[in-house]
Amino acid sequence: MQVAVDPISLRSTITERISALIRNRVLDGTLLAGTPLREEDLAREFNVSRHVIREALRLIAADGLADYSSFKGVRVTRIAPSDVNEIYKARQFIEQAAITGAKKAPDATRIAAIHASFAAAVAEKAWAKAFDLDVDFHASIVELAASSRLSEWHRSLFKGLRLAHLVSPAFQEEGLSASVPQHAEIALSLAGGDFARARLALEAHLAHAEKQLMERMQ
Repeated sequence: MQVAVDPISLRSTITERISALIRNRVLDGTLLAGTPLREEDLAREFNVSRHVIREALRLIAADGLADYSSFKGVRVTRIAPSDVNEIYKARQFIEQAAITGAKKAPDATRIAAIHASFAAAVAEKAWAKAFDLDVDFHASIVELAASSRLSEWHRSLFKGLRLAHLVSPAFQEEGLSASVPQHAEIALSLAGGDFARARLALEAHLAHAEKQLMERMQ
């Protein structure tokens, strides 16, 4: 028995696969900020129509990783210090609000395990892994609010932040290394139920990270 294939679903699958490949190139630094994403070149590389590439690029743009310009076409997003400032303002608001309005008790064991893995990755200078674990650590804080939408907004902020790390590779060792003891203080405060101390430690940690990153981007 022959199964009919929906051409729309097939095209969607190809589009999503190609967008994922391009997204990975941006996030691993293969495609640097400002790099043109030309439809004709990508269509030739992936052996698909320009329409499929156009749809894939729209998905990339929706993630904040590409910008459309009437005159310059599509390019990998450039991130500026002002963008970093806005990202950290949003992070301060979301993460502090999650602690203040916590709907559930912190999973101290899980937070400690994430921190231990993060510290190990930093010690190994496995910066991509450390970045992902940094995301997980802060996501575990936001989970205290028990809001899937808040968690989704928070994770979206890290896409731009990853681009900033790629623009400023020197920050990865300095910033992520400094985060190890800062994360430890936050984790211990949450485990002990001292939310006031956790908020202060978190505020200082994010302010320090923002300052370091912005200085490296100048």
